[in-house]
Amino acid sequence: MLRQALSKASVAAARDAMHGFLLRAANVPGTADDAARAVTETHNRIHNSPTAAPPAPIAALRDDPALAKIAHVLLGGPVAPLSVVWLRARGARDFQRTSSPHCDAPYVGGHTDGFCTFWIPLQPVSAADGTMIVMPRSHKSARLAAYAGSDLLGGDGALRMGAGYCHHPDDASADLQLPWWTAEFEVGDILAFRPNLLHAAVDNMGQQLRCSVDVRLARRELSAPGFWSSPAPVDFDGYFMDAQ
Repeated sequence: MLRQALSKASVAAARDAMHGFLLRAANVPGTADDAARAVTETHNRIHNSPTAAPPAPIAALRDDPALAKIAHVLLGGPVAPLSVVWLRARGARDFQRTSSPHCDAPYVGGHTDGFCTFWIPLQPVSAADGTMIVMPRSHKSARLAAYAGSDLLGGDGALRMGAGYCHHPDDASADLQLPWWTAEFEVGDILAFRPNLLHAAVDNMGQQLRCSVDVRLARRELSAPGFWSSPAPVDFDGYFMDAQ
């Protein structure tokens, strides 16, 4: 976690753009929180799909030189941002949009040392607000080493237990004998981690909409399209226009 890595003004501008995007995409009256709930319940797309054409203030976060400097240190060489960003919104008291324990390693093949994810909350986030949690040292777990096609991790990186997916972080912690970590986030704080680190998002039990952005940087030779094999970027404006 890096405190005040980004300027509060740039993050606030991204938050306002995100709220406006939600209201426009949902096409419903009310607050941004109402819009977030309408979008996630109706389309279930805003919390897990990338977009290559984010609003300008969000693109500015992706291209912020501060992230490039941090990633250069973490990855040990010249870096560049992936063109897509992941927009995530979780409405107040929304218990249906959690992200179960998983890692992103299957999306990068063997290049786990060449990518870095920055999770950027767009407003203060407490433990009750659907925050991000990570499992330190899980990237060194022998049980998670053979992620692709194993009986422990699915092809999407999601942690499996028994015949199905592990949906509760406490179960993952007990099974792997490793603790989860999180923190209270303020505007400008970011969380950085590599694709082979287990992470999850918890229920938003608070009273506020929780918006965040995932930005990913890679060593320059890995930043071209195709190295991160996630779902195809979504044109959210076009998608919602067609769906209504």
